[in-house]
Amino acid sequence: MMREARAALESLRPTHKVRDPSRLINVFSTFLDSLIFLLLFLSLEALYSELPWLPPEPSAFSLHFSSLLFNGR
Repeated sequence: MMREARAALESLRPTHKVRDPSRLINVFSTFLDSLIFLLLFLSLEALYSELPWLPPEPSAFSLHFSSLLFNGR
């Protein structure tokens, strides 16, 4: 009788591998991070286009400063 009960329990066990739920959570979190970054970028772009007092092109000083900042020269 114990063998029959054990065989019945073994037949109820899942045969496929159960996925790790933390991996799915990490993928979903990465997707949300990307979505938040995209929305932030689009909102900042919309804000920049709505402000008339900002120059459309960077000035020579800002170009020089950014080259110093990123190139280190």
